[in-house]
Amino acid sequence: MVSQPRDYVPGSLDISKVKGRIVLCFNEINSGTEKINETINQGARGLILVDDSLKIESDSIILRHLTFPHTYIGSKDGNATLSYIQSNRNPTTTILRSATSTDYKPAPIVASFSSRGPSYLSANLLKPDITAPGVNIIAAWSGMDSLFRIPGQAPVDYVLISGTSMATPHISGIAALIKSQHPTWDPSAIRSAIMTTAVQTCSDGSPILKLPGLEEATPYDFGAGEVNIEQVMNPGLIYETTTSDYYGFLCNLGYNLSTIKLIAKNVPEGFSCPKNANAALVSNMNYPSISISGFKENTYGKVTRSVTNVGDEYETVYEVTVDAPERIKVQVIPHTLHFTKDCKKRSFDVKFSTKDALKSDGFGWITWNNDKYRVRSPFVLS
Repeated sequence: MVSQPRDYVPGSLDISKVKGRIVLCFNEINSGTEKINETINQGARGLILVDDSLKIESDSIILRHLTFPHTYIGSKDGNATLSYIQSNRNPTTTILRSATSTDYKPAPIVASFSSRGPSYLSANLLKPDITAPGVNIIAAWSGMDSLFRIPGQAPVDYVLISGTSMATPHISGIAALIKSQHPTWDPSAIRSAIMTTAVQTCSDGSPILKLPGLEEATPYDFGAGEVNIEQVMNPGLIYETTTSDYYGFLCNLGYNLSTIKLIAKNVPEGFSCPKNANAALVSNMNYPSISISGFKENTYGKVTRSVTNVGDEYETVYEVTVDAPERIKVQVIPHTLHFTKDCKKRSFDVKFSTKDALKSDGFGWITWNNDKYRVRSPFVLS
């Protein structure tokens, strides 16, 4: 094991002291990735990187390199490790065989690289929609690519990759699975099923946290929550967003008809943007979430939503529950939705009001329940 120098810049390591050994480094300058690359280039077998900020991220098991053995520890453990090295003539450490860690708690945690809201396009449309696993995902890798190759070792066929590009195939696969079971559903119905069945708590029942800082996450961090594969095939109710909704969305963003025709195909003959089109009306888009901007004291806002019964029961009644932030009054009218074989679609209004100024954006949830299903939608007042 090598402990000196305490920190280093690229090109400063003595290869005769590093090659074939495990390096202990107190990360005070440059980045953790640079330290890993430097130790690899000098032939080290592994790296123990001491960095309190990186230790926080390592608690959610985010790796900086995908094939090189390394770990992150905090300064307290780092000083204890250094003391052990300095007090022993032949200090040793062991790299254990890779193993899968199960039942990790708390999980999930929103990664630091995860996409965050609010939407830059419109504050009246909540983004992101959903959260999916994207940290340390086993992915196929071309042996021709040397990015993660370690000198002297054979090319790898699989690596662990983290990023939104790893969360995307999870959602794509789930969408394909839903489509295989519900071939007549359009993309908006599939999105609705994914969003309204999501979960918002960790494996231990606590609120989902986010990095950096491990603060409590909000819909700006995880959207409707983490995708829930156990419920997503049978959501009970779905929010269907029509093509007309999207035409209206573009109108309300300020696009004229000529521009809309460049963006969207098959714009109906005779279509024109309504004269009252404005950004605030984006909130009325039939979306599985709700977002209203410009919400101040003595403010009143209303949106309308429609849901379609796709559950196993034709005759059923859903009741609504609301989780609202303090000093925000939320009314859902009607508070029950009755579905029959001949009436599968129902509409409802959601009214928001407050007498006080919001100190920060307010988040809440509207949930429709019957004996079998829970259909949950986030809302944000900004």
